[in-house]
Amino acid sequence: MASGFAPIAPNLASLIGVLHDVGKASCQFQTYLEESEKSKINNKRGKIKHSIQGAFLTDDIFNSQQQIAQLIKEIIEIVISGHHGNLNDIVSPDGEKVFFDKLNLSKNPEYDYKNIRNNSELILNKTEIHKFFEAAQNEISVILDFIESNYESEQSASFALGLLVKYIYSCLIDADRLDAYLFDIGEDINSNQKDFDWSHLIDTFETNIKEFKNDNKISKIRSLISEKCKNAAKRETGIYQLSVPTGGGKTLSSLRFALHHAKNKKKNRIIYVIPYLSIIEQTAESIRKILNLKQNKDIILEHHSNIVTPLDDEERGLRKLAASRWDNPIIITTMVQFLETVMSAKGSNLRKFHNMQNSVIIFDEIQSLPVNTIHLFNEVATFLSKILNSTILLCTATQPRIAATKRHNLLLSKNPNLIEDFEKDFQDLKRTKIVPKKEMNIDEFSQFIWEKSQKNNNCLTIVNKKSQARQVYEILKEKNKNNSFKLLHLSTSMCPAHRIETLENIKTLLKEGEKVICVSTQLIEAGVDISFDCVVRAMAGLILCRRREDAIETAEMKQRRKMFM
Repeated sequence: MASGFAPIAPNLASLIGVLHDVGKASCQFQTYLEESEKSKINNKRGKIKHSIQGAFLTDDIFNSQQQIAQLIKEIIEIVISGHHGNLNDIVSPDGEKVFFDKLNLSKNPEYDYKNIRNNSELILNKTEIHKFFEAAQNEISVILDFIESNYESEQSASFALGLLVKYIYSCLIDADRLDAYLFDIGEDINSNQKDFDWSHLIDTFETNIKEFKNDNKISKIRSLISEKCKNAAKRETGIYQLSVPTGGGKTLSSLRFALHHAKNKKKNRIIYVIPYLSIIEQTAESIRKILNLKQNKDIILEHHSNIVTPLDDEERGLRKLAASRWDNPIIITTMVQFLETVMSAKGSNLRKFHNMQNSVIIFDEIQSLPVNTIHLFNEVATFLSKILNSTILLCTATQPRIAATKRHNLLLSKNPNLIEDFEKDFQDLKRTKIVPKKEMNIDEFSQFIWEKSQKNNNCLTIVNKKSQARQVYEILKEKNKNNSFKLLHLSTSMCPAHRIETLENIKTLLKEGEKVICVSTQLIEAGVDISFDCVVRAMAGLILCRRREDAIETAEMKQRRKMFM
């Protein structure tokens, strides 16, 4: 299984799979198994240490002093010793190689290593494991040569090696836990499983998109953007950018690229990474709708904190397995889940890392990437694309310059823009006129909103704080005593279900021509698909960055941070 999960290093993964549980070849562990079988009670479960002995054995039996052989030994030892729990820290903050000191513990009686070493002679085929080791050297040499040729920064090259360890670890963890799960339910892994056929989803998408109206300027621009994305799907695997103006149909255009690219390049899955919970349900709904997958749980997996756990035990178990592995054809998740997966040391998080390989990974609203994670993100995106053969698509209306870091660690493809002449699209889709207004207090601001609402029949108001939203809402509520407007409020204080219900209510009311006022925090600005004739936006506060580590607001700026229009 581990070998099948690791196409870039199948022999190394096989070797680790063979050696990882050699610590169970001890008399005390066999006695524990026999006693458990007799009593049906595992009183000693987890108490008999057996994870690090595979590392002891690796250190013993592979004696080559070649640098590549030493590196492979270290990878094997790190992965095996952490397969119950987390990856270990290899170097301490003071620079000491604390992990490798643990290999000296092989003489400690509690590990029963002498007994295990003798028994391993009976259960391991020496010729086979040395053959795996020799083949693994060739595999890792190819990867090292690629890293040396393509990575400009020594730090980035080292980071890539760290990610390689996590990747191999992920293959072992998933194989080990999946094997145990299949044993428990009495099933075998389907070794004849074929690559997912994207043709049906593509046919459904293309059929449904033809139903979209194409009778005005905006819809024609959206259609043209979508066609350009479809044509770009023929490009090679790489890291690309998609710059589409607000209202340009970015979600479906990026999905169209992903579907066709996945078919053309035989990708395993499409992973859609979204920064905000406030828009993830909307995106998931759009994808399900265009693909006619309303009730299908086998194709799409949503993995984020808003998902309600099924009550049925079997359903809950399958849901947990899917979220642990990410082996569905389409994954919809958050940036938090993505970063926790690749940056974690926990086996439960890293388990799904290997299933990001050979995928199309779409990062929506990439401009929202926190500044302090840019280097980490760039390293991971480059590793996924250049070493694990995944295509990365960075989507936004305002493309950040994340490739301009000093380390140059985001290796964009040549001609990275899927749409070359996107500046014209921004000009053609400009449908708003921004009018700055004088400084106002909260009462003046609310009165201004009321006047604009009466003039335009609907108005969206966006403020910076939840407390401000509450104040404005209460003042407008007094003005709307005769209920001439449907007055609604949105903020992150609302539970997800209530927020979704309110957004759907607003869309319905606007579609039916009702008079609507919505008072919201910034959550509605992050890609929420909704249209008002008038928007009143409170100006955001200014921040002065005095040091890179923090940001301090001056007294003058604090004084000026009031309601603006």
